[in-house]
Amino acid sequence: MTTMSLTMPDRSSRLLLVVSLALNLFFLGTIGALAIRHYVTPAQPAATERTRTAAARIERLAAPLPAADAEKLRAAFRAQEAAAERTRDALNQALARLQRALRTQPFDAAELRAALTDIRTA
Repeated sequence: MTTMSLTMPDRSSRLLLVVSLALNLFFLGTIGALAIRHYVTPAQPAATERTRTAAARIERLAAPLPAADAEKLRAAFRAQEAAAERTRDALNQALARLQRALRTQPFDAAELRAALTDIRTA
């Protein structure tokens, strides 16, 4: 009768043990790094709503420009500011009409088409 010796470990069992240990260490390291990053890094600032007027957009465009170029941009915009604001207001009203058309119960396809036409012409 032959008996297996318990002193001779099975090669595949040893390999399985090493792979399992490596995976466990990998997952523990990943979880630990995420936990540390969560507590160490500062919180992201809350997203702030930017003003959506044409003047505010021009100011954001002019900010990184050299002073002379920024002033040229502002002067060109001032000449057309009223028309740009009227156009933006018309577009906002057309978008509001589109939202109302999409939310109406029951759905009115003709109203939706009219709202989309308003957006194209705004």
